[in-house]
Amino acid sequence: MRGFQELMGFEEAYLFVMKWEGGERFTQDPDDPGGATKYGVSYRFLKGLPLRDADVNRDGRVTWQDVAAMKERDAQRIYRNYFWRRLRLDDVVRLVEPLGLVLFDTAVNVGRLRAGRWLQEELNRRTRGLGHWDGALALDGLVGPKTLERLEEAKVSGNAFYLTEALLLRRTRHYTNLAARRSWARKYLLGWLNRTMNLQEATS
Repeated sequence: MRGFQELMGFEEAYLFVMKWEGGERFTQDPDDPGGATKYGVSYRFLKGLPLRDADVNRDGRVTWQDVAAMKERDAQRIYRNYFWRRLRLDDVVRLVEPLGLVLFDTAVNVGRLRAGRWLQEELNRRTRGLGHWDGALALDGLVGPKTLERLEEAKVSGNAFYLTEALLLRRTRHYTNLAARRSWARKYLLGWLNRTMNLQEATS
């Protein structure tokens, strides 16, 4: 574990993600529902972004060719703005350092809102009975002040340690269930499980 002055930041988390997402390699796997992908950014994700970020080649429209044209600086900007900052991961890391990388990689691999909801569900479980006048966290997947407040309470009460393991277990179950329901997912199951295991090793 790093010292207080060496908390994990975006750059280190990004490098971990790139190890599993293939970096600058451009792919168009017909079995991948995300479509064309580069630096782990899929066409399906890219076309949901504002035009200023999605139109990488600046031709006024968003196609798979914008994925192919993507440079690493484009990918880093997307990951920083739409994953790291949206999940308030600088704040998360200050509270529970390993959780930052787990949430970041989980959001990239299974979706940002799903990752946020999983965190909120686990926080509701682990801070239940602490007398919250405002009730359980809304499961909206948005990491805001209330979610961070509950995370701090989980840390103070000694429950934060289990959040990282709980999210990793959820990932394993998610992948296994997905592969059982969707034939296309079976092709990726071993890689997903190996990635989760590597993430566990990196945060233990």
